[in-house]
Amino acid sequence: MSLILEVKDLVKSYNGKEVLHGISFQVEKGEVFALLGINGAGKSTTLECLEGLKRYESGSIQFFNKNGSQSKLHNRIGIQLQSSALPGNITVYEAYRLFCLANKVKADKELLERFGLKNLLYKQYSSLSTGQKRRLHLVLALVHNPEIVFLDEPTAGLDVEGQVALHEEISKLKESGKTILLASHDMAEVEKLCNRIAIMKEGKIGYIGSPEELIPAFSDTAEIALKTEDSYELGNLNFSKYLKRDNGYDYYKSSVLSDALLELLQFYKENNQKVLDIKINHATLEEKFMEFSKEELA
Repeated sequence: MSLILEVKDLVKSYNGKEVLHGISFQVEKGEVFALLGINGAGKSTTLECLEGLKRYESGSIQFFNKNGSQSKLHNRIGIQLQSSALPGNITVYEAYRLFCLANKVKADKELLERFGLKNLLYKQYSSLSTGQKRRLHLVLALVHNPEIVFLDEPTAGLDVEGQVALHEEISKLKESGKTILLASHDMAEVEKLCNRIAIMKEGKIGYIGSPEELIPAFSDTAEIALKTEDSYELGNLNFSKYLKRDNGYDYYKSSVLSDALLELLQFYKENNQKVLDIKINHATLEEKFMEFSKEELA
């Protein structure tokens, strides 16, 4: 796949204090890529540098394999507005026409209808619900059919129904082949929507990979539960640590799953203990993310 965006060794400082410490990542055409982190991790600052809203001290940002200012590429990039970006008395259709005019595209109403805004054309921005505002922000980012769209916490502040509705729209964009760069603190959101995730903390990127790749990247620790007729505590073996006996299962923890399973099954067999059932529980990505957020990065 071809690269849409490449960031190399990006450094950003505020008042002499470095807040982005040489981060690097790539976004491929057609993927949904997330910057994931708790508040203060550097997600929004990274997006603002990419959008040309903030200057950075060093490093490089390259769109479409071209060096140059973001202003020269504005017709190929869509940027989600923040809530304070529109005046309260502007109507939905006025905002839409303004953005279409600025991007030199026809102001037809198909996009507004697609996002459920056609019946709100003459409603003022200040009277829209949070979910309606977020849908309008997404529409305004898409009026010129950009090749890559930046979304900064797109569902923050929405109720569950609003989150589900906006996730459906983002999923449709993904299915259509649109490239999306998403900043979020919501693990469930990025796990559901994204092809790859860069986990940020304190201005650094700790891990990059697909949701499936990130769990073993964080830690390959798994919990093994063996159901036996009788309790038989093995203690700590070479590849596993005994945890507890609960509801007929002996629980073990291991970071080398295949070796631990072979060792445990062999040991039970040698001691005439019949294994009735085996359960293996991997930590969820959200659990690993919370662990990572508490750790210190080098």
